[in-house]
Amino acid sequence: MVNEVDYRDPTPNNFPDDYDPAKVDQRVKLRSESIRYKQKGVDVREAMYQGLEIGSATANEAKVISENTAESQDNLTQRVDDQIAANTIKDEEIDFRRSDMLKKTFETMRKRGDFFDDEFAGRMLNVKWFGAKGDGATDDTDAIKAAVEFAFSKGKEGELSVYFPTGRYITTSAIELKAVNNQDDYYKGHGVKLVGHDKATTEIIKRGKSAGDFVDAVITLIGYVTETGEQAKTGTGIQIKNLSIINESEDKDSYAVYGKAFQRGLMEDLNITAVNGVYLKDPYTSRYISVFLNTVESGIYIDGGTSNYLEACYGRTGKNPFKISSAYSVLTNCFTGDCTGTMFDFPEASSIVMVGCGDESVTSQYKIGITTGVLTVDGYSMNYTGGDLANGITLDKCAVINIKGNAVVNMDGLQVGFVSSVVVDQDSYLLMFESAANSASANIGSIRYTTSDGWGGTPGGNVHRLIYSNMSTAPKGAGHIQTKGVDILTRRNHQQPYLGNRGLKDTMNNAFFQKAIYLDNISTTQTSSADVSQEEGYNQGDVLLYNNPSGRGALGAVATNTAATVAQNTFKSIPLTNYGPTDQRPRLISGQEGTMYFDTGLNKPIWWIGVRWVDANGVSS
Repeated sequence: MVNEVDYRDPTPNNFPDDYDPAKVDQRVKLRSESIRYKQKGVDVREAMYQGLEIGSATANEAKVISENTAESQDNLTQRVDDQIAANTIKDEEIDFRRSDMLKKTFETMRKRGDFFDDEFAGRMLNVKWFGAKGDGATDDTDAIKAAVEFAFSKGKEGELSVYFPTGRYITTSAIELKAVNNQDDYYKGHGVKLVGHDKATTEIIKRGKSAGDFVDAVITLIGYVTETGEQAKTGTGIQIKNLSIINESEDKDSYAVYGKAFQRGLMEDLNITAVNGVYLKDPYTSRYISVFLNTVESGIYIDGGTSNYLEACYGRTGKNPFKISSAYSVLTNCFTGDCTGTMFDFPEASSIVMVGCGDESVTSQYKIGITTGVLTVDGYSMNYTGGDLANGITLDKCAVINIKGNAVVNMDGLQVGFVSSVVVDQDSYLLMFESAANSASANIGSIRYTTSDGWGGTPGGNVHRLIYSNMSTAPKGAGHIQTKGVDILTRRNHQQPYLGNRGLKDTMNNAFFQKAIYLDNISTTQTSSADVSQEEGYNQGDVLLYNNPSGRGALGAVATNTAATVAQNTFKSIPLTNYGPTDQRPRLISGQEGTMYFDTGLNKPIWWIGVRWVDANGVSS
């Protein structure tokens, strides 16, 4: 350097070698060299002054860069949050002014964010993203509601499903599931879907009741018109799967699931524990698959609607586990365990079919109950009921089928299981009619009994034979037994089977004359086990065949008029030519006049005149 002056203090500085000279800013380095070599103080001071200013400027530049970096980081964090929440504007642009590498980095992040956009749009929302803990202690109500509401708000974009990882989720008010009721997409099925990881390990547990709940339920279902924000009667597409739903309330009006918007819905793989299980108003085209019910009162109550399908649903406990008041619906492989009341109750059964159902409920009162409609049962296996003595239901008040109104039941394939606790000869009814004034009927085929020694009434077994019906008197209606190649009708009670056209006037528009042959008669007013004198009368031309024609001296009797009751009918005897010793004369009654008997002891024929026997000359014999 020109005019360099080597001016040094002989005392060493002992400065540490603690920085890299190559990394010193060139502006600072130029001025530091001036300080080192300049002789004049003014030059040195000028160099030091400028060095301080450059240091300050450099510090400010560093601060700006730091703030920009922090802002970019905040933007990135918000961007990721937006990706998760599906709020990203895909056409946004980022101003990259400083570093080409930084620009490339953010472009990569954007591409990944766009990928997340697409991925989350087709996947389920996790309740834990919204703050749910699932630890069995934290109140997760607000988090779950936030997830459900968000899912519904994004429904048309595909994010309708809310996922529950394994855990125990505590709620303190009902979780409201919405289904779109707009006319333009009513049938598309825009309803919120709850999906658990597994029903054995994923529980939603309700404790207490919020003042805002219109019903004490874990989950409620409503329809919703998005244009107006109003609730609606119906809504399609709600689904609940792979969950245990528990309501800890002991209130008799508490439920697991309650609602009115379950059209085209699905409940699958659910464990339900509550006082009442599921109540649904007017569902249609909905499915209920593998729903297990642990209840105190009702299990599944479908109140109205059509085209519902239940498969492999199990009422483990409770009273009246299945109550289905729905049209053209099907129950397949549904069954009950330790339940009371009516196992399968159909208040209105418009063409309902049961296939392969049954029960193991020995304390049930009725296996099947029906009020109106037509019910077809294809295969039913049952444990013989022992009555529900704890609730005052004795065996004589129990039946397989309880018909309350004008209903028709067609059952084929009834298997009756052995129950050792029921005393022999204390039997219940196959059919119980609550009213004698209706035109109900039942067609029963192929009954098979199980005994302690095997199938079909093996000798030595405790066999319980179902009494056909409780109704010994009935103005209208008929029963029907088809078994072992025999097809027999009954007059509403088991005591009097018949063959013929009785009752067809109600269904065949009087196409057939009302005439029949009755098979079980001791006399014109008595069957083998019942007095039928007050039962609906016979039609003119009806034939009654006696059980002991030889003892009665007649094959039977024929009704000579049509009457309201049997006691008002008149009859003519159908004589039977007979012979034997005097002490074996048939015991005849009034109405059998003209019956002949050849008395081998007298060696002559005699005739019954209503009060005594006489010979051909009119002499008492």
